[in-house]
Amino acid sequence: MKRYYAISAVITLFAVSLTLLFSYLAWKEQNIAAPTKTEASIASETSPIDLPSKEQENITEEKSETTITIGMIGDVLLHEPMLYYGDYHFAFNDVKKQMQDMDFLLANIESLPGGQELGLSGYPKFNSPSAIVPALVNSGVHFASIANNHVLDHGERQLQNTIATFNEYDLPYTGAFLSEEDLANMRVVDVEGVKVGVLAYTYGTNIYKQSHPDGKKYLVNIIEEDRIVRDLEKMKDLADVTVLSLHWGTEYSHETTELQRRLSERFTEAGADIIFGHHTHVLQPMQFVNDQPVFYSLGNFYSAQPWAGTNIGGIARVSLTKIQQGDDVTIQINDAHLHPTTVTQDAQFPNEKKARLRVRSLADVGNVLGYTVDKVEEIVGTTSWE
Repeated sequence: MKRYYAISAVITLFAVSLTLLFSYLAWKEQNIAAPTKTEASIASETSPIDLPSKEQENITEEKSETTITIGMIGDVLLHEPMLYYGDYHFAFNDVKKQMQDMDFLLANIESLPGGQELGLSGYPKFNSPSAIVPALVNSGVHFASIANNHVLDHGERQLQNTIATFNEYDLPYTGAFLSEEDLANMRVVDVEGVKVGVLAYTYGTNIYKQSHPDGKKYLVNIIEEDRIVRDLEKMKDLADVTVLSLHWGTEYSHETTELQRRLSERFTEAGADIIFGHHTHVLQPMQFVNDQPVFYSLGNFYSAQPWAGTNIGGIARVSLTKIQQGDDVTIQINDAHLHPTTVTQDAQFPNEKKARLRVRSLADVGNVLGYTVDKVEEIVGTTSWE
């Protein structure tokens, strides 16, 4: 009996010891897994800190600003007296400074320089000498707009010859094209880091009206509202600034038409930053439409039309600033002005009885058949620039 109690006591003691051992181990494990508040505080102070993602940061991108000038001269239209000069550099010497002051200068080359091959001719079916092109380029013209009513006066061959001459002198062009592929190539020019897109259209042509020879619609861009809106939308993805060149309006009238005003409203809403107009052979107003400058007509720049107003034109100039911050680009129009010009027949050459026609600043000439700088500013609605 005593032996039985002894064995029971040993078993009980062993069980109590095991219980105490397991309790101690469980307590120890809990204290290791869960540090005290003090230990946790120390751990948090010495652990690496997770940096916020870029999306969480308020990152300030560097802002850049680039200011350029974009301009255009009106109709370059060589009539009969002007066809045989041989060289035309003299014609622009007096306004070369103003032309070359522009970062990007366009010209409405209305009488296509198809060259001697087709026979030189003036009104009503124009074909000009190729020599006019290097004179314009060397005087400061960077781009040719050739959508106008005389573009097909001598057919497709005249256009082909003209573009070949443009290519020879590295003069980009738009408004009339060699092929569908040429048409599909949207014209965008880098001007001091500002991507400038150019589109050009005409109300029609003298020979084909609103149609095209053999259905070749690529030969010349006709003004079709919806198409121009689509083209402006496409250009938004390619260019910072879009220039729209339009051959429109009523000839020999300083007044704009309701159609011109309506189209300028729609096209500036669709993405045209600057509109340069031509065709009327006289100056028309400049107005801001939806905060964008619209020169309704720049008049004749170099022609032999003798009537009052037809020998008065100008060099339009728009100053703008590209403001870029990261991928965001904003275009700010700073101002828009016109340098009044006139055509005078007073360039004397040896062994020539008749003086040649040249372009001069109107301010240097004074009064030309009643047109002065003051009158031009009144017509255009903006001040001139020197």
